[in-house]
Amino acid sequence: MNKLKPPKTKSKPDRQFDVVVFKMMAALAVSVSLLFGGGTLLVYSVARKLPIEGYSSTVGAVFGIHLAALMVFYAFALFKYIVSD
Repeated sequence: MNKLKPPKTKSKPDRQFDVVVFKMMAALAVSVSLLFGGGTLLVYSVARKLPIEGYSSTVGAVFGIHLAALMVFYAFALFKYIVSD
């Protein structure tokens, strides 16, 4: 008895999967950098080490804290994007 075997086909790379993995890796890299940058900025601004020329150190601290909060928010938003995919 001669059994017929299906012809072997060469598997093609899955481009959509590669794009999704690349987007997730890029989002993770940006998320981590925003998280570390926001934390560093928060530490400097709480210590009032962000001088803005012509203003008191309180102005730099307020701006730094607000910017650090935004950076941490965007870091968590990007991480949520990664988890939801």
